Amino acid sequence: MRSSWRVEREELARWAAWRSANRQQRDVAGDRTCRVASVAPRRRAARRATTMSDQRTTSPRSNVRRVLEESGAVHGGDDVALREALALLSTADAENKRKNRKLYLLLDLDETLIVAKNLEKEPSHVPVGKPIVVQGRSTLRFDLIERPGLQHFLREVSKLFVVFMYTMGDEAYVRAVLDVIDPHGKNFAGGIACWKESEGRHHKYIERVVCDRSMALVVDDMMDYWTEDMPNFILTRRFVGDHADDGLMLLYGQLKAVHEAYFKAAAAAATDEPPAVPRVLAEMRGAVFGGCTIAFTGVVLDQTEETLVSQPLCKLVRLFGGDVTLDVDRATHLVARQKEGWRGAAKIRKAIARMAQDPSFVCVWDHWLWDSLAAWKAQPTDDYALPTSDADEAPAVAAASALPPSVTQRDDSPPAARSEPSDAAGRKRPREAAADNSEPAVYRSMGAVSAYLKGKQASSGAGE
Repeated sequence: MRSSWRVEREELARWAAWRSANRQQRDVAGDRTCRVASVAPRRRAARRATTMSDQRTTSPRSNVRRVLEESGAVHGGDDVALREALALLSTADAENKRKNRKLYLLLDLDETLIVAKNLEKEPSHVPVGKPIVVQGRSTLRFDLIERPGLQHFLREVSKLFVVFMYTMGDEAYVRAVLDVIDPHGKNFAGGIACWKESEGRHHKYIERVVCDRSMALVVDDMMDYWTEDMPNFILTRRFVGDHADDGLMLLYGQLKAVHEAYFKAAAAAATDEPPAVPRVLAEMRGAVFGGCTIAFTGVVLDQTEETLVSQPLCKLVRLFGGDVTLDVDRATHLVARQKEGWRGAAKIRKAIARMAQDPSFVCVWDHWLWDSLAAWKAQPTDDYALPTSDADEAPAVAAASALPPSVTQRDDSPPAARSEPSDAAGRKRPREAAADNSEPAVYRSMGAVSAYLKGKQASSGAGE
């Protein structure tokens, strides 16, 4: 392992050799050398800019690995040492963030912060946002629409959180978007995780951004990606380009409330053990569906007792204080997705018959559930009720057209078939998969990394 002073000495030696060679060139070539010397800094600056751009869309985990290997703290291929080093650094960074009253925030991109319309796929779309061009296997043009209040939202949450972007968009797409929404690289100080071919398109996980899970919040309009992290998950309403959308205003209020509750609990803790974000979320929203037992029709695929335990939507309902069932007779609510021939569905026929006998039983369209989950408040059911007569059907159809996507609408086609961020139906953008970005500030100094790890290793050895 090379010590930091040795690395610095080698850098100084290289700089001295370059300076000596440059002086000899001036002696021999005169004015020509001056011109070369004036070009060299520009070339170095261009190389640094290219490197910074590449690192910006390299995952936090990959960047931390690079720093650790360059510092000599771990060696390539030593996964055990890498995991141990990451655990030590995550703990140190968490302690630092608590002292500075910051938590971690993982933000989805498409349909959460922006929507991008593919102008080739949607030629009738009239551009209303900012044009971006994505250079990949082919050249794609998009109309990028920022969610109302995006820049203010990012500035404000950055005061309370270390902000990461975690998207299923590929590197070329993400860079084009960042040039518009974060041209100076200030809004996502934690890093950026975007899709690469080595990553799957159906799962996201907190570990990829290298942070303390107990201090992390996840925001996405798609819960299916976060099957292992539902206790940390916050659902936001899907943004489809509506200029009257207030989703970020609602979301900021929730994030600020969690931040305040976390540090209030930390200040009141009788022991040194810090609070955990999942526990704070449970206390804030754990009674939203209290007393509700929900049955589904058309919302959850392959309903079995096993899927009701493991399916992300069912997990989230339980985290909000409710329960789920396969049996309409045991349910207090039937949540339905409107499809062709919906009136003929067995569960809906049974539910309508039960409603005639039991006024307390409720049968609603599934956007009641999505709106309640997004607002952390059970919405009045009257506005979402299934029609019980033909006269009621027209407004119900109109309301259903604005539904957020259910878990049955996931695009599970292979990556090669999904070349743009969204399809005409407004389903989740396939470009939401994952590349990664800059390391948190505690990781940026190689000397500090080496010194910290050596100190921990020494103290550990002394303890033995």
